[in-house]
Amino acid sequence: MQKHLHRPPLSKTNELDLCITSGSLDGLTKSFEMLVSAGDQVLIEQPLCSHVISALKPLECTIVPLETDSHGITPSSLAQISKCGNNNNSMKFLYTSPNGSIPAGITTTLERKEMVYKFAQENDLLILENDPYSFLQYTKEPEPSYLSMDVDGRVLRFDSLSAVISPGLQIGYVTGAKALIERIVLHVMVSSMHVSTLSQVMTLELLKELGYDGFKDYTNSVAEFFKDKLKVVLRAADKYLKDSIEWTVPQGGVCLWMKLKNGYQYVGEFEETTGSSHIIFASGKHFFVDPPNHATDYIVAFFYYCFEDSDDSIDYKHVWVCCMDISVISETAKWFFQKYLFIVNSLKRLISSTHDATNNLNTACMFVALVPKILNSIA
Repeated sequence: MQKHLHRPPLSKTNELDLCITSGSLDGLTKSFEMLVSAGDQVLIEQPLCSHVISALKPLECTIVPLETDSHGITPSSLAQISKCGNNNNSMKFLYTSPNGSIPAGITTTLERKEMVYKFAQENDLLILENDPYSFLQYTKEPEPSYLSMDVDGRVLRFDSLSAVISPGLQIGYVTGAKALIERIVLHVMVSSMHVSTLSQVMTLELLKELGYDGFKDYTNSVAEFFKDKLKVVLRAADKYLKDSIEWTVPQGGVCLWMKLKNGYQYVGEFEETTGSSHIIFASGKHFFVDPPNHATDYIVAFFYYCFEDSDDSIDYKHVWVCCMDISVISETAKWFFQKYLFIVNSLKRLISSTHDATNNLNTACMFVALVPKILNSIA
């Protein structure tokens, strides 16, 4: 699938490899631990997902933030780094989330990607391309990925199927040069050992059933599903909040990044002033490495579960949810969940019929091995 979607140059010389992980964050944290030692420098775009900050800080590295605008990492921020140079090779990698990034919803342009890749070549840096929302783009043709332009083997790409299939499956994958992927595989072997076999089988059967074209149609329908939610959010913001906030319309992802105006700096004050008890925001300060004073000028709203009622009001709920409601996802996803629930319930019945831990384990392993046949029988 990666070869089909990205056509990476390394695949032509058989230098590309892939490792299945428990979501993209699992692959990221393993890569951080592989690459970073205390005192190293890492470059990260900012604002960024708070989980990435939490994963990096315990490694005692120096985190160097890079400014972003609506087009991606700014040229001026890279120019500032270039002035200092990569002394003693202390800079290890550049982290970026190029499509629908949390929280800013930025989609990096091709021009900026080419600039970043050239910068990485000049400073001998790896690029960690975290792209869990690559399938949730609201433009017809997404920009080429860093992986698609990587001729040096310096890109590690992190993907996830959580946003388009189910967060509960925890299926992600890391793609990159064999030498790097081999080290991640070794880390997996001595930590989680492997991603849930049941999750892998379920995902594989769904992808085989859909095929390349079917999967593209399916992800496009999911993107339209979230795009409709974004439209609702934007209509409500324009109607009720335009005097209090300003924003840039995201081109992908699941959140709207907003800047408070008129001196507002605290989420509670904003909510009290607008009089909306249904809107849940996260403060912008959580998405900066060392939050500056102006960080509280920003808020983010996640629109996974927003809906429009008869009063044209909006209800926000956090993105931090475990699963999606079958009633609000596409017919293809309904088909998937019906099979998934059937297998889970069958597994529970089989395990409950045994009496000791050993038999439970053996039964579970035997059941997982039979999953493909069961899927075929209920297709």
